[in-house]
Amino acid sequence: MQPPASARARRFALVGILAVNLEIFAGVGRCAALHGAPPGYHLGREVLAFFFSGKFNTIFSILFGLGLALQYRRFVEAGLDAQKPLRRHLGWLLGVGALHGVFGTSFTTTR
Repeated sequence: MQPPASARARRFALVGILAVNLEIFAGVGRCAALHGAPPGYHLGREVLAFFFSGKFNTIFSILFGLGLALQYRRFVEAGLDAQKPLRRHLGWLLGVGALHGVFGTSFTTTR
C-alpha cells in the first residue's frame, strides 16, 4: 500500500532539511575554518544554498499546517471538540521551540 502524497512530500522535505544540516552535523564548516577549505567546498555550499536552503523548510511548514487541518477535520467529523487537543499540541510545540531558541541545539558548532 502506497503512503499518501502528503507523507511522501513530508519525507522529501525531511531529506532536504537533512541535506542542508549535514554540514553542521558533521562539523565541516568548523573544519574548513580551522584548516582551510578543501577543493570544491565553496561549490558544494553554493549548490546547497541554491537548491536546498530555505526551500524545504517552507515545504515542511506547509505540510505541518496541512496535518493540523486534517487532525481538526477528523476531530470535527467524529463529533469531538478539536480545540483543546490542538491547543495542547501547539502549546507543547511552542514550549519546545522556546527552549530551542533559548538554549540552541546540541548540534550547534562555533563558527
